[in-house]
Amino acid sequence: MPSHPLYESLHTHTRLSDGTMDHIEVLHACQKNNIGIVAFTDHDIVPDKKILSLLYQYKSHPTKWII
Repeated sequence: MPSHPLYESLHTHTRLSDGTMDHIEVLHACQKNNIGIVAFTDHDIVPDKKILSLLYQYKSHPTKWII
């Protein structure tokens, strides 16, 4: 556990809307930048089953995610 508090990013877009990274790239960027929780909040769309299946493989990732 880090010696300082983790940050949260509760409004994050991916390539599904107007972001520049996919979901997994976002998770890795969050880990690198000490973000402990990320919320994927793409405009007017939710991830399809393929993306959800991939994300579930990262459920034990240091950065926790919600949609």
